[in-house]
Amino acid sequence: ARASAECGEARDKITAMATSEEATFIAEAVGSLCEPMYRSVEKAADLAQLHFVEHDMAGSIHQRERTDLTRAHLRRLLQASTLGSWQMHDKTSNGQVLLLSGMLVLRILHIGPEQSIPAPGLNLARINYYRNPYLGLWGVQASKLIGVWSVDAETGEASIRIARPVGTWKHAQPNLVDIDFPLPRTSADVAALEFVPDDTGLPLPFTTEEGDEGADGARGW
Repeated sequence: ARASAECGEARDKITAMATSEEATFIAEAVGSLCEPMYRSVEKAADLAQLHFVEHDMAGSIHQRERTDLTRAHLRRLLQASTLGSWQMHDKTSNGQVLLLSGMLVLRILHIGPEQSIPAPGLNLARINYYRNPYLGLWGVQASKLIGVWSVDAETGEASIRIARPVGTWKHAQPNLVDIDFPLPRTSADVAALEFVPDDTGLPLPFTTEEGDEGADGARGW
């Protein structure tokens, strides 16, 4: 089912095959992340871009390295931010950005190829994460979420989406998610969301910069 959202004069689409109650719970749970997440992503991207400009390393050939440096700054900035009930998981590998709130887990990834959520690849831990293996036992409160970010190269404005994966897919295949919505820029906008389910498909309409996570989606974990 799909849910639509009205927030002030703006109108957005929230995709949800889950119940409206589950979608509402997830939206409210990430509400405290809105301002710090956008602020941190945009600041991290600015810092990474400045580094590559100062060292005369401009151009798309260095996009992967810029993404890695942006993620490193993002992790540092979020660690220093007030995130409500969320906290950074400090025992992760490969510089991944992983946030915890009770039984909720949120992995922050750079946008994948073809403006999608990066595929889980062949790693068993990532596959289990995408399948939300504990969802049936603990319900929506134990959801394993994906947050996908991108930054417009011209404006420096970030786009962030929150999704709950419910299966695995390969590169260029449709994302298997049952909740998918753009993270509002303010927590007040989250409180104003209204969910209206229907039975249409599950698009993930990114319109910003092209991602470079790799075909197996392994980078950033």
